Amino acid sequence: MLRLFFKSKNRIVASLGVLILGTFLCCENVSAIGTSKSVDSEDAALIGGGYVLTGQSTSVGYTTEVYDEHNGLITSDANYILGSEDGFIWIGSYSGIYRYDGLVFEKIEYSEGLTSGRGLFEDSKDRLWVGTNDSGIVVLDKERYESTWITYLDGLPASSIRVFTEDHEGNVFIGTTSGVCYADENLKI
Repeated sequence: MLRLFFKSKNRIVASLGVLILGTFLCCENVSAIGTSKSVDSEDAALIGGGYVLTGQSTSVGYTTEVYDEHNGLITSDANYILGSEDGFIWIGSYSGIYRYDGLVFEKIEYSEGLTSGRGLFEDSKDRLWVGTNDSGIVVLDKERYESTWITYLDGLPASSIRVFTEDHEGNVFIGTTSGVCYADENLKI
């Protein structure tokens, strides 16, 4: 169920402290707060946790599961959460990067050591961009488990990365604590 929900490209939820993952159940008749509601066409467009929590959609059921160091996640901090195109959930924390397949949390280990994750982004080439708090960017090729490091020596305005976005030409824009820059499709700043 989680893989289907997170299949949409770059569904991002920011979190401080404890990681909360939601499961959204959609069906023709859903019981919401003790009453049976039918999904109408207007309400059907409002599917997602934010709409349910704010009361904008009453035809969707919502349940949560809290993950922390007590029940599967290795840490309690989650700086950034990304649902990737392949259905995995990626969690950036101060203690590293974790991948969740719906059952198991796996810490991502690379030879050069990826120690923190402050921002996450999946680009159109299916690469995972990890913005660190103090070491620049690590671009992960998820299929080959290869990584490319980009630092201030490569032209980043700062080593502390906060956010990413991509334009229609494949350039990835990078928000740092000292300004904005972009990397072309060959990862040149």
